[in-house]
Amino acid sequence: MQAIVSKLSKNGLHFAYLDPFNLMTLPFSVIQTLGKFQRMDLLIHFSMMDLQRNVKQLMRSERLNEFAPGWKDSIDPNMRGDIKVQAVFQYWCELIKGLGYKDPTYQAELVKGDRNQPLYRLVLASKDNLGKDFWAEVSNVSPQGRLAL
Repeated sequence: MQAIVSKLSKNGLHFAYLDPFNLMTLPFSVIQTLGKFQRMDLLIHFSMMDLQRNVKQLMRSERLNEFAPGWKDSIDPNMRGDIKVQAVFQYWCELIKGLGYKDPTYQAELVKGDRNQPLYRLVLASKDNLGKDFWAEVSNVSPQGRLAL
């Protein structure tokens, strides 16, 4: 990671697409490192299916702390499974927001499978409103479109 970061201009405009094999291959320290750049937008593939399938095991094994540091202080591991998954996602988004990014939950497009099961979210993290506006345009792929706010 440091080899990549050392080649980036501190004053440049940067965009990183983070597409981990699974959630545990994206430690939050990667996002923190990239988030130190003032103009670094991130598009992150967040596997809802991976989290849904493994959330109990990840919480028990302490491995979730690498992905969402400090989750234990905010999430009850005894919650119902689907609520627990949503709570982890919300908490992770709050961590990103704490790095100076605009609220990433607004910019998290949910992609579902053919049986309406949640597969993943594409999460845009941007520190500028222009990123949010751009994402609103390109992610509006439903046939009906979104209501204007």
